[in-house]
Formats: sequence, C-alpha cells, structure tokens
Amino acid sequence: MKINVLILILLFITILLFGCSNGTVETERLTILGNESKVIYSQLVHEDFDGLSTQVCIENNQNDMAPFLITFEIKDKLTSIVDESSSVLEIDSRNITNLSPDEDTFCIGNTLMLKKEVSQDDLRKMVNDRDLNVSVKELNGEIISSYALQKFVIGKQDGSVVKPED
Repeated sequence: MKINVLILILLFITILLFGCSNGTVETERLTILGNESKVIYSQLVHEDFDGLSTQVCIENNQNDMAPFLITFEIKDKLTSIVDESSSVLEIDSRNITNLSPDEDTFCIGNTLMLKKEVSQDDLRKMVNDRDLNVSVKELNGEIISSYALQKFVIGKQDGSVVKPED
C-alpha cells in the first residue's frame, strides 16, 4: 500500500513537472536590437545647438503591429544637459507612418536637444554609463523590451557616422 501511494505521488510530481510545459518559449513580439541601436552626437542643422540623436532598431518577432510606445528615459548626469522640454521622450507607433507588419526590422529615433555644451568625451561617458534607456511598451505601460543605449558615435541626425566607430 505504501509503495502504491509513493508511486502515485511520484507520478503526480512527474506530470506536474513535464505536463505543464508545452515546450514552446514565448518570444517578445518586439525586441530592441542593441548592436544596431546607438546615440549620435551631431550639430543640428540650422541651429546653434548640439544634440543627441537616438537610433533605435527594433525587430518585429511576431508580425504583429498592434500599437506600442517607445519611451526614452534620461537619468543621472545626462538629465542636467538634456533639455527635456524640447525633446520627444515618447513615440506612439500609431504616429509612425512607415511601419509595415511585413518588415522584420525597423529603426526609429528622436533628437535630444542639449541645453549646455559638453565635451564629446563626457557625452561618451554618460552614454557608456547607461544614462539613456529605451523601452518598448504596450499602450497599458507593460514593458515588452528594454535596453540601455551604450553605442556612441559622432555623426549626422540621419544616423550616418562621420568618424569611425570605436
């Protein structure tokens, strides 16, 4: 009798361990591609200000273009030099005109206006210190994917690099 109960308990545990897993791993529907995403330091056209242009590349894993938000979080030392009132810190995918559910990847960005001069080395350090984070969120605020932008280049607002990357 004890052996039958023990066998039933072991069978129950085995069913719980292996029966509840269907063997599939749910992937994020949108993933930020860190190797292609970057922060570009550039002189703004027709402006006396310098700026940081972000380029965030996102992979569409499930061909689902349900609306989402791209949110930029500026923190630590970077907050003292970025003029947040003149910068777009949240982008709604419903306002992006060139999104297609057929594309696997797409890139988007924004420009962060700087309110004071900072050396390129100091800017590079701030970016390397993870002071600029980007998140892709559901409209209800649930985070789909998040990444700290750490790649810093000198270039133009369109994403082209002027100096070779380090």
